[in-house]
Amino acid sequence: METLQLLQLLSGKDIRLWREGDALRYDAPAGAITPELRETILAQKDKLLTLLGETASPASTVASCSLTKRIEANAERFPELIAVSFGSVSLTYAQLNAQANCLAHRLRSLGVTADSRVVVLLPKSPEAIVTLLAILKAGAGYVPLDPTYPPQRLTAILEDAAPFLLITLSSETVLAPAHTLTLLLDVERQSLLQESTENLPEVGDQNSLAYVIYTSGSTGKPKGVEMPRRPLHNLLEWVYISQNGEVAPGMKTLQFPSLSFDVHFQDIFSTLWSAGTLLLTDEATRRDPTALLELIVRERVERIYLPVVMLQQIAEVFNKAKHGNAKLKRIHCAGEALVITERVRAMFRALLHCRLFNEYGPSETHVVTAFSLPANSDLWEERPSIGTPLPNVTIAILDEEGKLAPPGTPGELLIGGAAPARGYLGDPAKTAERFITRDGERFYRTGDLVKWNPDNTLCFLGRADEQVKIRGFRVEPGEIETALRAFPGIVATVVIAKEYGTGDRRLIAYYVPESSATVLREGELREFLHEKLPDYMVPAYFVSLERLPVNSSGKVDRNALPGPQIISLKSEEISGFTGTQAAIRKVWSDVLGRQDIGLEDNFFDLGGHSLLIAQVHLQLTKDLKCEITSTDCFQFPTVRSLAAFLTLQDSTETADNSPAPPAQMYHDRARLQREVAQRAQRSRPTPAVEAENVVSKSSWISTDTRGNKSPR
Repeated sequence: METLQLLQLLSGKDIRLWREGDALRYDAPAGAITPELRETILAQKDKLLTLLGETASPASTVASCSLTKRIEANAERFPELIAVSFGSVSLTYAQLNAQANCLAHRLRSLGVTADSRVVVLLPKSPEAIVTLLAILKAGAGYVPLDPTYPPQRLTAILEDAAPFLLITLSSETVLAPAHTLTLLLDVERQSLLQESTENLPEVGDQNSLAYVIYTSGSTGKPKGVEMPRRPLHNLLEWVYISQNGEVAPGMKTLQFPSLSFDVHFQDIFSTLWSAGTLLLTDEATRRDPTALLELIVRERVERIYLPVVMLQQIAEVFNKAKHGNAKLKRIHCAGEALVITERVRAMFRALLHCRLFNEYGPSETHVVTAFSLPANSDLWEERPSIGTPLPNVTIAILDEEGKLAPPGTPGELLIGGAAPARGYLGDPAKTAERFITRDGERFYRTGDLVKWNPDNTLCFLGRADEQVKIRGFRVEPGEIETALRAFPGIVATVVIAKEYGTGDRRLIAYYVPESSATVLREGELREFLHEKLPDYMVPAYFVSLERLPVNSSGKVDRNALPGPQIISLKSEEISGFTGTQAAIRKVWSDVLGRQDIGLEDNFFDLGGHSLLIAQVHLQLTKDLKCEITSTDCFQFPTVRSLAAFLTLQDSTETADNSPAPPAQMYHDRARLQREVAQRAQRSRPTPAVEAENVVSKSSWISTDTRGNKSPR
C-alpha cells in the first residue's frame, strides 16, 4: 500500500496521525487500529514522518509561501488526491493545478497581470474553482459575482469594477462594459487545452490584489472592497497552524458560502492550502438542511463553515434524525452574531469529536478574531465571545472621545496590523473615512461596538450605526431606501431590521406616498426592488405612513415606527380552505408571522426566502406526516398549488401501496409536479436541473451546471 493511500485509509477510519519530532503520534477510535493495520503503519513509519513533516510547515515557512505556490506544491506531493468534488465530477490536485495553469497562461497572453481585475460570473462548480485559482496564478484579482443577482445590479457592479476581463458562459446575458474583454469558458474549453500546463512565474507581491468583494453601500451604490494578498495569506497561515494537525491530506470540507460572500475564500483556499478535499453542493441541497445534513453524513464531511441561521436549522434536523454517525470535527460560524440555543447544545452533545468555532471579521479585513468554544456544550454562554485577535492583527477599542476604552467599557472596534484591505475601489473619500491612521499604524473603523471581557477575549455588542446583517450578508438600509424612493409616487423611505426569533432578522420598509390618495400594492413594490437588489435585500414587509416620525433633532425616530399591521383573513375566507390547505396556511403563518395568507398568495411575495422554506419543510413533514422535500416547497409556492401536489401524491400512494423502485419514484414525482403545474394559476419557475459530467485527466472540465436561481 502506498503511503498516500495509507493516509487516506486512516482518515476514513477517523484515525489522526501527526509528527512530534521523530515520533509518530496518533489518535483513533477504540478498536480502529487492528494488529494488521498497526504493522502497516510501523512498516511505513519513516515515509509517514517525512510526509507529515512536509505538510506541517512552521509559521515562518508558511508566511513566506504564497497560496498559489502552496497549491502547486500539493499538486506535486499528492497528484492523485481529490482536490475538488461535485457530484460525479472530481478533480485531483494534478488536474486542478494543470487546468488552472492552462487558463492562467491564456489570461497572461490576453494582458492580465498584477492588479488586473477579472470578473467571474459563473455558477458554483469545479470550473469556478479552477477559474479563481487561475486568476490568482496570473497575478490578478478576481471579482466574483452571483449569476442570480438582478441584471441591473450586475450591470452596476460591472461598470463600477471596470474590469480588464469578464469570464462567464455564453448563456449569460449580461454585457461587459466598453473596453472589457470577455472570455466564454464553454466556447473556449477545447482551445484552452492547447495552453501550457506548466506553473507560471509569480508576478506582484503580498500587496497585489487578490479579490474585490462588493457589499451594500449606504448611498444606494454597492461598494467594492479591494483585498490584497497579505491579509489572506496571514489568515490561511493561522487557519492551518491553529488546527494543530487535525487536518490530514484528503480531509473533506463542505463548501457552503456563495462565491460573492467573502467567507468563500477561507473555506475554499484553506482546504486547498492543507491538501484537503473541497466538496461542492448544488443550490437545492445547500438551502435544504435535511438534504445538506444527509450529504454531510454520506460524504463523511469533517469541516464546514456555516452562517448562524443554517447552524440552527442543521441542529434541528440533526436532533430529530439523530445522525450519530456524522464525522464532523469542526464547525465554523461567522457572518453575524452567534447565538447558542438548546438545539445547538444538544447536537454537540451527540457530536463527541466536533468543536464549534466563533469567528469575526468584516469584509474590509476578513476574519480577525476567533474563539474555540469548550468541548462541553453545557458550558457555552448564549452569546459566546468572538475571541482573541489572530497573529499579526492589531485591535484598538475607542470610546466616544476617541481614547482607548478600559477593559469592560464598550467602544468602537478598530482593526490594524496585517488585516486591513486597501480600501474601496474608486472611492478615495469613503476609503479615507473608514481607513484611518492612528499612532503611525493604519486601521479600519468597523462601526462595531465591542468590549474586553475579564478573560481578555472580546465581546461583540452590535453596530454603532444602522448597518445590519441579513442571513449573513451585510446590508446598508440606505441602499434599499434609495432604491425604493425611485418608485413613482414615493417621496420618503426608511428601512429597519427586526428580530423575529433566533437568527431570523427581517427587513421592514416604511414609505410615504406623495398623496394620501396614492395606493401602492406591496407586490408591485416587491417586484420593483427585485429588479434592482439581491433577494436578501428585499424587505419582508412594506408599511405606508402619512409621514415619518421625527425626534427633537429632526431625525427620523426609528423607535417610533409602528410594527407592520398584518390584516387577518375574514372567517368566511378561511372556511373555504380544505384541511390540507388550512394546515399549509397555518405553517406559513407561523413561519412568516402574518395572517393575511390566501390560497393564491406566493410564499416569496409574503417575505419568505430559502432559509424560511427549510422551516416550512420541517413543520409540514411533522404536521401532515407527508413525503415532501424543500424543493417541492420551492416549486409550489402558493397554498393552493402545494396542497394540490400533496393531494395528488397522497392519492397516488393510496392507489398503489407497493414500494416503487427509486427510478419510478423519481418519474412519479415528476409527473405529479407537471400535473400540479398545469393546474396552478401562479407558480415560480422550476429550478434548473444540474448536469454532472465526469472529468478525465486529459480533458478540461465540461459542465453546464447552473446553480438554481433563488426565487424571490
